[in-house]
Amino acid sequence: MAEPNYMRPELVDMLDVYRLTSDCYAGEKAIKRISTFASGSHGNGGGASFAFGVSPYLPDPSPANEDESVRQKRYRDYINRAVFYNVTRRTVKAMVGAVFAKYPVFELTGLEILETDVNGAGQTLAQQAKKAMTECLLKGRGGLLADMPINQGVSKADMAKSGIRPTVKLYKAESIINWRLKTIGANTKLSLIVLSESYVKSDNGYEEELGQQLLVLRLNKENKAESEILRKDDGGWVSQGINLLTDQRGQPLDELPFYFFGADNNDAEIDDSPLYDIAQLNVAHFRDSADYQESNFIAGQPTLVVSGLTQQWADEVLTNGVSIGARSGLLLPEGGNAQLLQAQANSVNMEAMRHKEQQMTALGAKLIEPAEQAKTATEASHDNAEETSVLTNIAYNISDAYTKAVKACARFMGVDDRDLLVTLNTQFNFAKMTPQQRQQLVAEWQAGLITFAEARAALVEDEVATIENPEEAKRVIEQEQGAMLDQTRADDRRIEQ
Repeated sequence: MAEPNYMRPELVDMLDVYRLTSDCYAGEKAIKRISTFASGSHGNGGGASFAFGVSPYLPDPSPANEDESVRQKRYRDYINRAVFYNVTRRTVKAMVGAVFAKYPVFELTGLEILETDVNGAGQTLAQQAKKAMTECLLKGRGGLLADMPINQGVSKADMAKSGIRPTVKLYKAESIINWRLKTIGANTKLSLIVLSESYVKSDNGYEEELGQQLLVLRLNKENKAESEILRKDDGGWVSQGINLLTDQRGQPLDELPFYFFGADNNDAEIDDSPLYDIAQLNVAHFRDSADYQESNFIAGQPTLVVSGLTQQWADEVLTNGVSIGARSGLLLPEGGNAQLLQAQANSVNMEAMRHKEQQMTALGAKLIEPAEQAKTATEASHDNAEETSVLTNIAYNISDAYTKAVKACARFMGVDDRDLLVTLNTQFNFAKMTPQQRQQLVAEWQAGLITFAEARAALVEDEVATIENPEEAKRVIEQEQGAMLDQTRADDRRIEQ
């Protein structure tokens, strides 16, 4: 019989992907963390009887028959010299920054508190949305829970007085461990969601001990939403009680207030991680760097080679050894020779790193590159497609998930949800118009091919202009031009006088 913490197989298959992308985003400290053990099979021979800790991202390069203490020291030096060039985090930061270069649009009438404190701990809605965007880029998935206090028909006035209100919680992909769907009539609804959490098991005033708990939301036999908290104890999982989820009037909800968001769409299926390929290349680049730095360390210094010496010459002339440099002279017998051997640069590893850097740049560009994507089957049949990108699609999906979560909060509060909306920016403007393109835009407006509003919208989108409303922009321009004309006339009159 499956335990309550049963994890769906498709999620288990993705855990290594999530760990890789998360570690790459965390940076060098996470990538170099010693967390697994290498035996001889990780070296160049296999069969060694000893083992020691290594990073899961950098294998041990030593021969398997090498002394353990030597091998351990070489590996520590090997990993310390390696450089992790964090393209993954830079890519994510740049893309999140592009989405939030313009502040999200919030229509939260009656729920304004969510904009400044969405989770009950002081986090703003915009800050949480940034984290959701980061999670979706790294893992391709996440979820939002409209978390509602237990309510037995408390009035809005009493809720306001007591500070009772819903919050929206963000869950990472690996925390959403189980889910099921149920067909009810013509609709398919989420009927089970199991979320892995932690709770404060004990607190002595200085240190908290955390325990594991599961938040289980399900539709019961009457298709009404209920929640249950299960906490891990020595004897197994202990229920903390089952509660119906209700709206402001105390009426049971007929759907679970949990909303997936993904890189492709917002259904329950797991989407691929948009950053996985970049993270893979990032780790491969790290390995090339480790080999390149070790090669420089071992063979990077020039070596003096002296030939043609006899033992008698060394004993009688080079009694103090060999000195080199501008203030030293090296006496050699007839036919003797001295030279410095300088290893050639390891161009193979350097070229491999450059190639991976170019590949990572190309993959990052593809995430923001518009692609033809049909919106529906009907539109596709009429060749009606819209230009979109991976980043645009994620912004749309997260906007949709937040809008649904906010509407669920509104139902709990007894607020009209028809006009509630959360919209993230999708005008990224990675490529600006050239001066020639702006000149062509103005020429098209002057020729009557486009309206002033259309020309203005293009300039605002390109961040050349800042006033979005075309009528307001026209009024301000006319005022400024009028003021300039008045000033010119005044100057002309002073000159004439």
